[in-house]
Amino acid sequence: MSIGLTLKVAYRETCEICDKIAHLTSVAFQKIIDTFEAIGTARAASQLAQMGYYEEAKYLMLESKKK
Repeated sequence: MSIGLTLKVAYRETCEICDKIAHLTSVAFQKIIDTFEAIGTARAASQLAQMGYYEEAKYLMLESKKK
């Protein structure tokens, strides 16, 4: 096996590992973002309900479920 072929195989394996790590990282960050958005929406709806804006709070929570 030549050194060029060895380097090519090693580079391809490294790229596959990096691609998998990048994909898993982006999925994890997207889940974190989605979680914080849900928390923020729930908190906003809670504040609206406390101020007496029940229909707006209901609309906000129902619209967030459609996404």
